[in-house]
Amino acid sequence: MTLPIAQSARPAVDQTAPSSAAAAKSTAAKFEGLFVREMLKSMRAAKLDDGLLQTDADANWADMRDQLFADTLAARAPIGVASQLQGPKP
Repeated sequence: MTLPIAQSARPAVDQTAPSSAAAAKSTAAKFEGLFVREMLKSMRAAKLDDGLLQTDADANWADMRDQLFADTLAARAPIGVASQLQGPKP
């Protein structure tokens, strides 16, 4: 069975595309994770002394740990940045 040209020429509607509200919520949550990650990075950079036994590998592990911790913190116990970015709820 073939479709008439008029029906097949219509653009398909993507049913899987997220709504703009859901996309804004997701983006705000990701920004909050980034904000917390940069905050942890700044705190780590403000240390007063260099460890005698610390290496570049330790810094890489610390960065990865901070990234995971920031993303987990933003998802489970948000600090409020995402809700402020989204604005007041109607």
